[in-house]
Amino acid sequence: MKRGWKLLKKKLVYPQQWAAVEAWDMRLPRGGERTFYVNRGIDFVMVAAVTQQGRMIVPRQYYVAKQKKMPTLVAGYIDKGEQPLQAAKRELLEETGYKARRMVKLGTSIKGKYMTGTIYHFLALDAKKIQEQALEPTEDITVATMATAQFKKLLSQHKLPDAFAEVCGWRALNYLENRLDG
Repeated sequence: MKRGWKLLKKKLVYPQQWAAVEAWDMRLPRGGERTFYVNRGIDFVMVAAVTQQGRMIVPRQYYVAKQKKMPTLVAGYIDKGEQPLQAAKRELLEETGYKARRMVKLGTSIKGKYMTGTIYHFLALDAKKIQEQALEPTEDITVATMATAQFKKLLSQHKLPDAFAEVCGWRALNYLENRLDG
């Protein structure tokens, strides 16, 4: 008789707003039990953006764990009660000052085997700067733009080091190169 995985119990062991950890007691499919420590992740958005002039918006953001500014894409948590599309538009405006004429859903990703939460990927098209950035106190972001070919080279040379940004970047390029909307 084949048995599947079964969640027996969850217990919060590290209650932090951005990095809570839960202990999940699981029954294993081949028998026995084991406790897994799962990071209770928060859903967030990644946004690749193209200006009205056809240039990619590539912010440089300070990464605390790396102690330096690195190229990335627009990203942010989805607030309680907010839809992913709303969060993508809000984050694009806050982090860059740009507003897109059109947003395209590029799918979702998970954060890994031992993390909950979903990453929602978007492509912002025909973005126009309408205001200055509205950064949070913990954000240090410089906004730059580059030609699509230069952005593709950045990705190809693995110089967009954030894995979630890289996935979103490749999905955006795939969309732009294949015009997947028909």
